[in-house]
Amino acid sequence: MGFKYELFGPGQDAILPSLLTQAAPSTATNQGLLGSLVGANMNIVTDQAISINAQSYRITKITVTNASVNMTNADGGIYPAAAKAGTAIVAAGQVYSALTAATIALDLTLNDPSTVLTAATIYLSLTGAQGAPATADIYIYGDRIA
Repeated sequence: MGFKYELFGPGQDAILPSLLTQAAPSTATNQGLLGSLVGANMNIVTDQAISINAQSYRITKITVTNASVNMTNADGGIYPAAAKAGTAIVAAGQVYSALTAATIALDLTLNDPSTVLTAATIYLSLTGAQGAPATADIYIYGDRIA
């Protein structure tokens, strides 16, 4: 003697395996590294391109690390277009002096982290060069919207 439960009507048994294997929607895959510039030249004031791997995105953090020297003089911003055009993502006055060794990381100050961008390339454009050969790695993190 027992109970029989029928979850599906006749011919619908195949639905169960597909329901069990479907992943729940997740936004975690939409967050992460959007782009990077490894070996950015911190001794030039010309544009340095950073390719972004998203069509539409919101930058939540920009981290600079692996400085080749103590960054005592370099300052400058990050922009959505070449030649410092558009509203700065990071202001022109951003200093990098906290980067005293390769093992130090600096999170840059974002002007407006709520802005959704669509530029395929953004640009590091220093206002002041380091004054001697210097490099650092720049990592752009955020939310992919599309």
